[in-house]
Amino acid sequence: MKITKRILINLGEGDFDQGFSKATIKVQEVTRNRPNNLRELECQIPKSLDIPDIYQNWQKNYDARIKFSRTRAGFKNNQLTNVSIPTISDCNQKTEALQDKLNHWLNPVKIQLEQSLELSPEDEFDVVLHTPNIGSEIGSESTPNLLQKLPWHCWDFFAQDNFSDVALSFSNSEQVNLMSSGAEPIFPRPKRVKILCILGEPGDDQHENKIDVEADRRLLRKIPGAYCVFLRQPTRSEFFHFMEKERWDFLFFSGHSKTDKDTGLLKINPEETLDIQEIKQTIQTAINQYQGMKLAIFNSCDGLGLARQLADLDIAQIIIWREPVPDKVAQEFLKSFLGFFTGKNLQEKEDYTSTEGLSLYRSVQKARLEVQNYIEDLQRQKTLPQVSWLPVIHHNLAKESITWKQLRQLPDIDIASNKASPRETLLKRVEKFWIKGVLDKSLHIEETLELGLIEDPSAVINPSSQQGENSSRQTQHLPEGTRAIDVFGELENTRTMLILGRSGSGKTTALLEIADELISDARKNTTLPIPVVLNLSSWAGEKEPKPLAQWLVTELNRIYQFSEKQCKDWVKNQQLLLLLDGLDEVRESKRGDCIRAINQFLGSYTETEMVVCSRIRDYHKISEKLQFKTAVFYRQLTDQQIQRYFDDAGDALSGVKELKEEDEAIQELVKSPLTLNFIAVAYKGQTKDDLNNDLTNDLLDISLFEKRRKHLLDAYIQKKLEEKPVKFSKKISQKWLIWIADQITQRERKELLIERMQPDWLPVGIQQWLYSVGFRVILGLIAGLTTALHFGTQVTDDIGVQISLVIPSVIAAIVSCLSFPVLSHLRTITIPGFRVEFIPQKIQKLSQKLSKFIPGILSGLLYIIITALMVYPMVEEGIKDDK
Repeated sequence: MKITKRILINLGEGDFDQGFSKATIKVQEVTRNRPNNLRELECQIPKSLDIPDIYQNWQKNYDARIKFSRTRAGFKNNQLTNVSIPTISDCNQKTEALQDKLNHWLNPVKIQLEQSLELSPEDEFDVVLHTPNIGSEIGSESTPNLLQKLPWHCWDFFAQDNFSDVALSFSNSEQVNLMSSGAEPIFPRPKRVKILCILGEPGDDQHENKIDVEADRRLLRKIPGAYCVFLRQPTRSEFFHFMEKERWDFLFFSGHSKTDKDTGLLKINPEETLDIQEIKQTIQTAINQYQGMKLAIFNSCDGLGLARQLADLDIAQIIIWREPVPDKVAQEFLKSFLGFFTGKNLQEKEDYTSTEGLSLYRSVQKARLEVQNYIEDLQRQKTLPQVSWLPVIHHNLAKESITWKQLRQLPDIDIASNKASPRETLLKRVEKFWIKGVLDKSLHIEETLELGLIEDPSAVINPSSQQGENSSRQTQHLPEGTRAIDVFGELENTRTMLILGRSGSGKTTALLEIADELISDARKNTTLPIPVVLNLSSWAGEKEPKPLAQWLVTELNRIYQFSEKQCKDWVKNQQLLLLLDGLDEVRESKRGDCIRAINQFLGSYTETEMVVCSRIRDYHKISEKLQFKTAVFYRQLTDQQIQRYFDDAGDALSGVKELKEEDEAIQELVKSPLTLNFIAVAYKGQTKDDLNNDLTNDLLDISLFEKRRKHLLDAYIQKKLEEKPVKFSKKISQKWLIWIADQITQRERKELLIERMQPDWLPVGIQQWLYSVGFRVILGLIAGLTTALHFGTQVTDDIGVQISLVIPSVIAAIVSCLSFPVLSHLRTITIPGFRVEFIPQKIQKLSQKLSKFIPGILSGLLYIIITALMVYPMVEEGIKDDK
């Protein structure tokens, strides 16, 4: 097992003119109590008059080049005249010259370290450069400022694989004062990491430095176990309000920033700039109150001033960019870093090797390498300079380095040995059927828009509160970015939640997102319940609906193919987390009974957690209410969200955007996330005239809204059929898709299981009869042939006699098989109505069960009689011939 150690480099007093004569290098092993100095070495670092000049030369060259790119440094004036633009090759040459000079300057130290330090290749080393905010001026750069900007990770002493990354530390103390384990609140289940995401002012279309902060938002919302709240171009008061009212583990800023002397400035909206000094006390107060804020990321330019001001706060690590950076590079770094740090593949490529995530140091290092590969791509070599060394970590030495596993409070459990257990098998089947089979293939408008969510506790009756107490609570509009999984994750004790919304509002998607994250958590902690997705539509499918516990066993057995005993054990031992979709799909007359069944179940199984989905209109028609902790409601899209969606789509949906301004039917359709998704697929690339002409050709006598909706669905189906061509025509494909949908609906099912298709699915009665007869004839042929061959070999060795037995045996078997359904029908007519008063009811029920075997016994006797009458004379004659 690798042990992570820290190499702490403190250059002490000095400058580039005189050198650093009292530098110290310490090798430490940091424990929960204090750092243990394993080795300490004093060394002299020589002077270097060239490094300040080389760096300033690189910086001047880089700034001149980068000013003509979209960067995250929106404060700077890009109106340059009479300035030659350096080539990418010039920039890269100056970068290499700086790295070469750094290695040459530090080479004497490298030789001394290699001779004096015994660094085990089995250990992993994080490196911290301790540069307190003091020093003399060198030209326009102070010594510490310049030291903080150098690419220290390029020092070839750190070239070995067991060195992760080089961080900076600006504090004036090396004393480590780690938080005691009791100071952090303990959660009974994996904690959701709360991230306050500030999306600053991106610039307008005419602004040369307009950046895509939406790209960062889309990446953040993919993080598993993260509760992201997005503030779009907030005012000062909005920022302070959110910072003070809740616990935040993670602060993220995307936008324009710059360093101004010793401080940092954030462009939070077009009118306001936030000086980081103004929020220091607010952040520290929030940290003290909630024991939060372990990490801050400023995905913006020139962030050293931001880190310097926050260095003395109780934030473990801060990630910043040391210079202006191209917008696309900042996005690529964030995507790679988050993927490595959380262990979740955000790049839609192969999964990373670690499912738990890497350390923060190692994640930054690997993300830097990914950015380097991104820049070196043949298509980008001529447009982007080598800037992968610009992101850097600031490490507060008073705090230990964090991991995503620690932030989520995940236990150290080895799950590799349980791959074949029923629990893991069920997790795989739920994941395969619902996550990979449904969620991953569905349309995700949530990646473009954050759907509005309202918490409405009055929609349910909280069983733990006093009668009627929760009905007086007002609805609460939740912050942008809040999802159903976030609300569910914040509930205490046994969690129960109702998800409401209009048709196509994203309820089922929200339910499956909950399943996706809970499956991942259940794999990492075997004490957590197993999330299973079921559809309530089948609950009332029988004449007498079953109690919910019995229905659960039946559905688990039917859909997930486990034995009834195993399913009963899971339900009885309350080892399942139930995700029940389609309350509104239960027959209207039975919905109240279904809610009562759910409430009764939760009254008996008090530790079982549950989420239920329903259309809001159908739920409010029911007098019964679910006895749940809370309810959330997905509201319709706002005009602002719809406009942002079309703006992001650009030319691809310009025709629909133009048509929307004058067409009321389109205006109504785009309010639903589902139909807006359909529009994005069906009408991509079409002009306004194309859409109007198609509608003009539709001669159906229906309203404009119905025409638009019909045209949209037809166009969407056509697009999807074109994506994966099949050998059938569009007409035939649509015909059978409609037939399958009707069959599922008639049987009050949500999912299509091929193995559960029965003969009564055949559309015409004669087809069902032909199937029944054909099946029994084939069964009779097989049974007759098998019996004849077996019986013939037992009574005679004459092949001719054996073959002659086949025909009568087959005839008897076919007659027997065909008689079985007739006898079964006669049983259903006669036996159920037969009652004898003096016979106990238990015996009568037993006789009803045993009567199911009567048709089989009679058809078997019929086979024996026919076979005996036809075969015996033939066998007897064959035996006589043998004699």
